[in-house]
Amino acid sequence: MRFTKDELVCARRLQALGLHWRPAIGDWYVTEDGFVGVLTGNGDGLEVVARHTWIPRWSDCREWLRARGWAGPEFIIDRDSEVRVEMKNTSGEFLSATALTDRGCLYAIIEAVLQDTR
Repeated sequence: MRFTKDELVCARRLQALGLHWRPAIGDWYVTEDGFVGVLTGNGDGLEVVARHTWIPRWSDCREWLRARGWAGPEFIIDRDSEVRVEMKNTSGEFLSATALTDRGCLYAIIEAVLQDTR
């Protein structure tokens, strides 16, 4: 799986804001020096969580947002160089984000939700 540099920066920001990770085989992570790896299940899960940053997949983002009442996403723009996503929660509030990728948009929306709950 490929991740953009922006996505890695966003993943680190999400971790700093308190996004929790329960490790599972197949999860992606990035080390402090930028190495991207996948959790293989060789007993390294707790060490990876303690020392590295989780890179949530699209499905992880959707699951996290859905659990907090956010529906969608609705793609407003979907081009090679720009994606814009809008989501609505059960209270009728809208959040939107623009990024290079759809995953980058979801990271930005998760960041807004995390900041709002602080």
